[in-house]
Parts: sequence; structure tokens; C-alpha cells
Amino acid sequence: IKITKNKIFKIGRNNTSNDLVINNNYISSVHCSIWSIHFDDDSLPLIYIKDESLNGVFLNKEKLGRNQIGLLCNNDEIEIKNGFKAKFFYPPIFKHMLRNNQNFKQAQVSKNWFISSINIGSGTFGNVNRIREANKNSDSDNTNTNTNANFNINRFCAVKILKQNVSLTESKILKKLNHPNIIKVHETIIKNNQLYIFEELICGGDLFSYLAKGDCLIALPEPESLLIIYQLLLALKYLHDNNIVHRDLKLDNVLLHKPEPGTRVILTDFGIAKVSQNNKRMHTIVGTPEYCAPEVGFALNINNHNNNNNHNNNQNNKNRVSYINKTGYTKKCDIWSLGVIAHIILSGISPFYEDGNEASIIKATMKGKLYFNRPQWLKVTNNSKEFVKSLLGINHWNRPDCDGCFNKPWIKNHLDYLEKIYHRKVL
Repeated sequence: IKITKNKIFKIGRNNTSNDLVINNNYISSVHCSIWSIHFDDDSLPLIYIKDESLNGVFLNKEKLGRNQIGLLCNNDEIEIKNGFKAKFFYPPIFKHMLRNNQNFKQAQVSKNWFISSINIGSGTFGNVNRIREANKNSDSDNTNTNTNANFNINRFCAVKILKQNVSLTESKILKKLNHPNIIKVHETIIKNNQLYIFEELICGGDLFSYLAKGDCLIALPEPESLLIIYQLLLALKYLHDNNIVHRDLKLDNVLLHKPEPGTRVILTDFGIAKVSQNNKRMHTIVGTPEYCAPEVGFALNINNHNNNNNHNNNQNNKNRVSYINKTGYTKKCDIWSLGVIAHIILSGISPFYEDGNEASIIKATMKGKLYFNRPQWLKVTNNSKEFVKSLLGINHWNRPDCDGCFNKPWIKNHLDYLEKIYHRKVL
């Protein structure tokens, strides 16, 4: 059985819902799902399995648990009692990456938590690894270990690792927040001049990877796009109501619970988020130019520092922390970024990306011209276009806030449907 990117492989009894059908009353209608997340060619694909059954899925002879998700490692054994047994292997092309993982010493950062070799992402100022909990009867007190024994199969988190001299703002902000569409932080630890932020483990990859098909991004069906934007709006309203501005909203910072339509989306990476009391304007030029509102001030870098031709073209992975914008900007910079995301997922086109050169992106952003006459927009409704256009208004005074976004026809006309789906599939 080959597990491919952007395709969930399902095993169960139902003939129409599964890729592998097992006719056995012990087997649930959909017993388990397996999927692959592959961020780039330099990383090992992450293969997840979710137990959706009544009678259980066993991973290396341990029961995974209903609705629990496991991360498969090379040579792992998967078993469904009375119905299915398999062994997972990575293809030979990933042999060198597996060797690197085997040579990694699992760092013990607290009595019961060990950082694994598996990198599952990166943020503004640090990397994100998987972390796993040892069983309570584990007697290991070493600070570094190679052993895989005595691990609790159901206890995994993500841990973001930062240098201690990096601002503690991100962990302080996240520890105060509690919303289903915002990443949860369980605890933070400072050890050996490093800050460890323990976060919930989200297993569906990011929105950029979900849209990526080769060198292009695909457009999503409008109902799927609508549910994603609705969830991000709920997250932004919660943040803005608590005087928090994200300042780096982009595809890479939106995670999916599972890589499928209708899933929960989670806003992450608060590395340059800002607490802004009493609508106080912000002045530091930060973020990713492709998603940044014109008032944030990246044009100042072009005018004042003559850096037109010295920038990394890969805007999706490039964060900028730069100079001071004297005019300042407000939390509506997040609304602009949401408009860029909406434009991309509805059409597959980034509105101001141009040739990928940072100077070109910034100039196109300052003009703010949108091209809804392109073929990619032909089957998209006028209400969705009006929504995108309003969020990408050059004058931030005329740009809607979160409440104004909810009152736009594209959202308002489908609110009953969105609330119903949200409570049934997300909460």
C-alpha cells in the first residue's frame, strides 16, 4: 500500500468510504485513516495514523485509542485484530534521512518529556520538533538518551525551541489564549539557555502544503474556502477582542487538523505578535511582504535602503523584521493578510506576488490592483470577489474589522450553514 501526499488512505468495512475494505463485523465503518505530510524535499515525510474505531488500532502491540493520532516510524507494526496486519517502511529514497534520525540523541528536557529527532516545522525564530512523554515508571534521569523504550504511545506534543534571549512575548501571549482555532500551549520550560514551548501537536500539515501541487498552488472549492476563512475570522476576532495583533498571518502559519475538506484550522506562530492596548498604533516593520498590508511600511526599505535586488525570492518562508514606520499601523494589518489568503485559496494566485522579487511584491502591494478578469476567477461568485476586494482595500480606514467581515454577504448569507458545520465537524 502506497501512502501519497494529499490523499487520506482509509481502512474500514464500508464499501464506499474506504480505500481498503475489510468485511468483518469487528471492523468499524471507517476504522482508521493514514496520511502523509511532506513539507519539502529536504525533510522526511510525516506519516500519521488515526484510530476512528470502536475496537481499536494497535501500533507496535499498543492500543492507539479512539480518535488518537500516531506518527509512524520505520518498521512500525500496525494491527487491527481479526482483520489486518501490516508493517510500515519508508522507501529507499529516504534512507539517508532515516540514518540521520537514528543518530540523533533524544534530549530530555524535563523528567518525563523527550524531544525526538523529527522536525515538524519551523517558526519565526525557531524550529518545531515532536516531543513524547515517557511512561511514569521510566527510571531514566539522563539529560540525553538514545533509547526508545518505555514511551507512552498516546502522549505527544510539539515543542518550539528558541534561544532564551529571544523575547518571551510568544509564550506569554499564547498561555493566556483559549480558542479552538488558535494553537494551544501546555507549558514552557527554560533549560540550558533555550526556551521550550510545549504546544498541541497538529497533524494535518499547513495550508501552504495542502494547496501545493508541484510548483503551483491549487484553488479550493468555494464552500471549503468559505469554512477556512470563517474559522480564521473567528480566531482573529478573538485575538483582536483581546488586543492581540498576529502580524504574520499567512498560509504557512495556518495548520490543519487533517488534510481534508471541512477540517479544523489552527492559527500558529505568534513570534512577532503584539499586544496593542487602546488601539495604539504599531511602528515596527515586520512580517512577510507577500502578505503585508501597504501601511506596514515595507516600501520604506526600498526607498531608504536601496535593497531592491538583494532579497530571498521564497516569500512563503521568509519573515522580515526591519525598520521603524513613523506613521504606524493598526490591527487591520491582519485583515489585509486574511484577504491575501482568501485570494489565494479561491483562485490559486497570490494577488501581489508578481515575479517573486521582494521589490516587485511591495510595489504591487502599494498599488493594490486586483485582476478578477483572469480565468481562475470565472467560476467564483461575485460575493466572494467583493469580500476579497474589501479586505484588500489600500486605505485601512475603509477596510472592515472582524465584525465588518462577518457582515459581508459572502459570510453573512451562509452563517447558518457555517455555524452548523463548525459545531459538527470542528468543535
